[in-house]
Amino acid sequence: MFARCLVTLCVVAGAAGAGTARAECADPGEPGVDWRRCILDRQDLRGLDLAKAKLRDASFNRGFLDKAILAGADAYRAKFLSASLTAARFDGARLVEADFTKADLTGASLRKADLRRARLFRAVLKNADLSGAKLRGADLLNADFLVPPESARDLLAQAGGSFAIAFLLVGIWAPVAEEFFFRGFA
Repeated sequence: MFARCLVTLCVVAGAAGAGTARAECADPGEPGVDWRRCILDRQDLRGLDLAKAKLRDASFNRGFLDKAILAGADAYRAKFLSASLTAARFDGARLVEADFTKADLTGASLRKADLRRARLFRAVLKNADLSGAKLRGADLLNADFLVPPESARDLLAQAGGSFAIAFLLVGIWAPVAEEFFFRGFA
């Protein structure tokens, strides 16, 4: 009799707390997951949908989040050190004081993201979309924004594919314009 009451008590107590359980760090990633303070370093999370996830103080150092969706996520003080985040979507995400040191954000979308006081030291931001992002106090020291052309063929394609036009622009017009500029203002 005592054993049956104890089992019944455990079942009732377990059912009562079932709706309030918080996600564990080992739980699979899904939209709205609660991974606060989880250490997910070196994890392969490519293409994962973590929209509106709670990622406060979480660590994704040296992880792979290429093409991951983190739109609307709360990643306050999250760490993405040396993480691969190519083509990831952070649209509208709260990334206040997040650390993206040496992270690869090539082609990432950070539209309307809150990056106040975020650290983007030596981050690769080639073709990254920062439209409407809040960047007050963000550390962008040595961040790589430049997109060099892949080859001389790309330069030629930008000149309309005509070698003659490219030669005229680079070989004649540019030096003449330079002479006018420096001699005119000397």
